[in-house]
Amino acid sequence: MVSVFTTKANLEDIFQKEENIQWQLIILKLKEVFINDDPFSDCDESNPDDDVFLTLDGMGVKLNDDKKAFIDNIPNDPESVLRYPCGIFLLGIDRTQAESIQEDYGVICTPLQDNPIPSITENGWDVDTADTTINQSWDYFLSGIQVPLNAIVIVDRYFFSSEKNKSNYSLNETIEDSYNNLRQILDKLLPPRARDGLINVTIIYDHDTIHRDETIEFNRLVTAVNRVKRNIRPYAFTLELISLTSDCYQYKETHDRFIISNYFIVNATHKIKAYRLGNISLDNQRLFFDYLFSKGIKPNDKSSMPLTTQTRVLKALCESVATSKNIIQHGCNGQTSRIGEFSLNNRLLKIS
Repeated sequence: MVSVFTTKANLEDIFQKEENIQWQLIILKLKEVFINDDPFSDCDESNPDDDVFLTLDGMGVKLNDDKKAFIDNIPNDPESVLRYPCGIFLLGIDRTQAESIQEDYGVICTPLQDNPIPSITENGWDVDTADTTINQSWDYFLSGIQVPLNAIVIVDRYFFSSEKNKSNYSLNETIEDSYNNLRQILDKLLPPRARDGLINVTIIYDHDTIHRDETIEFNRLVTAVNRVKRNIRPYAFTLELISLTSDCYQYKETHDRFIISNYFIVNATHKIKAYRLGNISLDNQRLFFDYLFSKGIKPNDKSSMPLTTQTRVLKALCESVATSKNIIQHGCNGQTSRIGEFSLNNRLLKIS
C-alpha cells in the first residue's frame, strides 16, 4: 500500500548520502521504488559496484519507471496524488509547493533535502491506562503526531456495545461513551483545515454485539453517529459505518482493535472506547501508537513493521466487504444504504 515516488536524481542522492539512511531503509524494505526515468539508460556496467541503480537492482529492489508520466505531472495535477493515499512523494519541487500538496491532500510530500529523517520512521509510544501519572484521554494519547492524514479506519467489533448493568463494572458504561470517544478521536486527529470531502472516516464494528439492554436500530445509530460530526471541523468529511457480523468473510480480522490511518496505526489491547470525559479510563489496557516504519526496518530489529499490520487488516476488510456485501449493513453521512447496494467511501478500503 505504501509506495515511494521520486525522481531518478533524488534516488541516486538517497543512496549516496549517509544522512538519508532512513529513506534507504524504507526503500530496501519495500523492495520497489517508482522513479521518473529509465534507471539504466546511462549505467556503466563495467563498474556495477559504483552504480547506485545496478547495486539496487542486484539487491532485489525493483526500479519502476512505469509511472513516469504520473510523477512528472504531479506539479500540474496535485490532486492525482490521492490515487496513492499512502504514497510518499520525494519530488524535485520547491518547499512551498511540496507543503501545499501535503496540506491539501494529506500525503507525505517533501523535497528530499528538507527531510533527511522522515517522521514516518520516528519511534511510537504506548501507555497503560492504569497509569494515574498521565492524562487519561485521547487528547493526550494522540498528541504530537507528525504525519499528514487523509483517511481513518476504526476497527472494533464492540465499539458501540456497552457494559451497562454488569454487576462487576462500576462505571456503568453506555453508548454515550462510544459517541464521546469518537468525538475525542476525530477532534484530535482531523487537521484544522482540509478540503471539503477530502477526509474519509470509517467505523467497522459488529451491530450484533450491541447490548440487549441498550438496543438501537442500525438506521438510528447511523443518524446518531453523524451528529457527532457537528462542530468538530468547519469542513465537510465523510463518516461511514459498516457492520461486519460473524457471518461475514474474514470476520476474524475484526478481533483486534485498531485506529488505522494512511501513515500510522493505533492498537488497543481491549477496546477503542477507552476513555470517559474528565480524564477517566474506562478499563485497564495498553494503547500503542506506531508510524508505519517505527519498527522493523533497522538491522537486528526483530519487530514486524506496523506497515505489515496495516496492509493485512485493510486487505482483509476489503475482502470481507467484497465477499459478504449482500449481508453487510452500511451507512454514510447519516444515510442508511440498502443491503448490498452501497460503495465504500474510504480510500484506504479501495487500494489494498
